[in-house]
Amino acid sequence: MASSSKELDLGGLILQVLEEKGQLDSFDFSREAGREHQTVVGAIKSLQSVGNVVSTEQRQFESWVLTGEGQEVVENGSHEARVYNAVTSDGGSLQSEIMLTFIISYMQLEYEDISLNPKVNVQHKISPLLPIPDSIPNAKVGFSKAMSAGWLRIDKSAPGGARVFRKTDAIRDNVQESLKQLAAEEN
Repeated sequence: MASSSKELDLGGLILQVLEEKGQLDSFDFSREAGREHQTVVGAIKSLQSVGNVVSTEQRQFESWVLTGEGQEVVENGSHEARVYNAVTSDGGSLQSEIMLTFIISYMQLEYEDISLNPKVNVQHKISPLLPIPDSIPNAKVGFSKAMSAGWLRIDKSAPGGARVFRKTDAIRDNVQESLKQLAAEEN
């Protein structure tokens, strides 16, 4: 099986670093070279297969890396903090509105309404006079967590449907703080 020219270039770069430094950590090298770690490991294994060119020692380590959802929490707050912030401080918010933002955000519902427009966004059709808060991903999870944390209360007998109220004037988003710290350690 023939190696690609990129693998040969990477192998040459690896040999150059080994000649200069005497050793190389594949993970650190992959970050410095801007290459995928598995590609670097593959190039090292190719060099190993040549014979007595390089010797390797396998090491394992654990690291934490934020997922896309984790990065979103770093930027916008935890699901429970976002639900809390969506509840107005002066009279609460309808629970259905909060949950609706979850549906709109994640399912991106559109439907046919022939009388108005072939495709009308659900957010505008449901109540054009009532602004729906910014989309809250995972509103169901966030709502449950905010209730458990004692940040919110619900009045199921409120006129117009179940209404959610803030139980506290301020919150501390420990989830976001922890993920920000993790993101800082990552870099």
